[in-house]
Amino acid sequence: PTACSLAHIKTPENLDGQSILPTILGQTQSPHEFLYWEFHEGGSKQAVRMGQWKAIRMVPNGPLELYDLKADPGETKNIAADHPTEIAKIEAYLKTARTESKDWPIQTKEEQAPKKAKKKKAA
Repeated sequence: PTACSLAHIKTPENLDGQSILPTILGQTQSPHEFLYWEFHEGGSKQAVRMGQWKAIRMVPNGPLELYDLKADPGETKNIAADHPTEIAKIEAYLKTARTESKDWPIQTKEEQAPKKAKKKKAA
């Protein structure tokens, strides 16, 4: 959506994103309830920003870490165990947040590693 805004073209209907161009331009904008992103280097990781909360999943299907960015902007204390309501809300969102892709599958670090050819034993 941001790239479409910059190019002055209509955003495709199958996208659920929101342009952040107003924010880039210093204008007021209504935020999305959630921001979602992924990292795929060294095993897939997911992150979600929801208001003051930031949740991170460091390994596929692993537990979420939760940080209160107002109280802990350096993300030094994982408080997931103390906030089950926020964790449940973010977990529910994560079930709908991504579109599966053959080019960007959720994989562990081991699944991403190139398969080594089996060495032939000398006869």
